[in-house]
Amino acid sequence: MFQSVERGQSLTQPQRQKYDYMNSRFVSHSDRTMLVAGTGTVKRPKLIGAIEAQSQLNSMLDGFFVNSSEGADPRVAIRLTMGTSKAELPVAHLNTYLAD
Repeated sequence: MFQSVERGQSLTQPQRQKYDYMNSRFVSHSDRTMLVAGTGTVKRPKLIGAIEAQSQLNSMLDGFFVNSSEGADPRVAIRLTMGTSKAELPVAHLNTYLAD
C-alpha cells in the first residue's frame, strides 16, 4: 500500500496521482472526461478467437481513422487477448492515415 503523506510533504506527479487513486480522489485533467456510475447489470462479452478479434480490431481502427479524417473526435475502447496484434495494427493504420 501507499504510505500516508504528511502535511507539507511534496510529491512527484506520479506519486500524487497514485496517492489520489489509492485514496479514491480521482481528478481528471481533461475537460472531456466524465465518470458516470453504471446502472443495471453488465454482460460479459462473448469470447471469440484471435483471427476474428483481429478482424474486428481492423474494422474498429478503420472507422476510428475515417472519423478522425472527417474532423470527429472518435474514441474506441477494446479488450483483446494476447496475439491479436494490438500493438502492430494501430501503428500500421496510423502510418497509412499520416501518409494520406
